[in-house]
Amino acid sequence: MPQVDAGTFPTTLLATVQNVWQIMLRRPAAPAPELRTTPLSATGTEMFTAWSSLSGAWTGSVHLHCDRAAANAFSTWMLNDTAEPLRDDDLADCLAELCNVLCGNLKTALPGPAELGLPGVIVGEDYRLQLPGGQVLARLAFTAEDHRVDVVVVQQTRT
Repeated sequence: MPQVDAGTFPTTLLATVQNVWQIMLRRPAAPAPELRTTPLSATGTEMFTAWSSLSGAWTGSVHLHCDRAAANAFSTWMLNDTAEPLRDDDLADCLAELCNVLCGNLKTALPGPAELGLPGVIVGEDYRLQLPGGQVLARLAFTAEDHRVDVVVVQQTRT
């Protein structure tokens, strides 16, 4: 399987996240490299993890990790600042769509051809997502109006 240059890919990821956030959420995503060493899962609050995968010449996945407040803000912004209270299903749908669009935009920067998979979302307070055979290609932390999101790209190294 073709590998991606781990030295240059974070720059591509940064630009792609900023573009997707601006278009879909109408908010800038500011990089927060100082937060990258403190995983969100260590905060002890309810977390949302959305993922989407690519399969083909390059196989891997994109993951978004955020807390409930960030999920609510991103979903509200995506749904045009609706005043209606959002249900958990709304939050999951919005995060899944955000992750899927991000993954689809990154697809052009990765060796192809590749097929975009269906997104998924996990919600909980005490979980760890494991990806056997996967290696982290890039891990970046961002904030949007003080709401943090971690974006992780995992490259499948074995099947």
